[in-house]
Amino acid sequence: MRAKITIPILIGFSIGIISLFAIYTSSYKGLEKDAATFSRHTKSCEYLIKGYSVKFEVPHFTEVQVDPDIEGSEILFSIYYTNNKLAYRGYIQLWKIESLKEFLDHSKYLSPFDFIFYKMDNIKLNYYQGYIIEWTTVHGQQVRSGKDYWLNINNTNEVVRVSFITDKENFPSDLTNIIQQTLYSLQIK
Repeated sequence: MRAKITIPILIGFSIGIISLFAIYTSSYKGLEKDAATFSRHTKSCEYLIKGYSVKFEVPHFTEVQVDPDIEGSEILFSIYYTNNKLAYRGYIQLWKIESLKEFLDHSKYLSPFDFIFYKMDNIKLNYYQGYIIEWTTVHGQQVRSGKDYWLNINNTNEVVRVSFITDKENFPSDLTNIIQQTLYSLQIK
């Protein structure tokens, strides 16, 4: 009699544990695809590069690599980030540029990419003002879309570029919260 009661309880307990595990696993898989959820789970990044303090936030699963040793160009440093779960990558770069508008116009003209879509607008963001460039391009068989923010720092010739790039023809609107979070947390001193 005792064995009969124990077996059904043990089976019921096992089914309950398996059900809880299945619910947890399926809800976690749903989170992996939800950019809004990921934007709430962030990590703070802080670097001291060539005398500049750089702070920003990215989603937790984002990989960040710093390249402070760029020589012989207008770029003072470059931070590359990639998030495979959310399928985007990009840069935070500090540039020395005399005339930002002229530089951007000239860069588009010299670009090896064929632009399907290109739009440049003025933007003011926190302490910074500059331009946002939204674009879609084809290079060989690859289609990419992105958003580049070019922001002047402290009325100097120092400009920060914050870019977000995807391998999709239409830039995903679900990355908006991540972009805003990264931009509004950005501090360069």
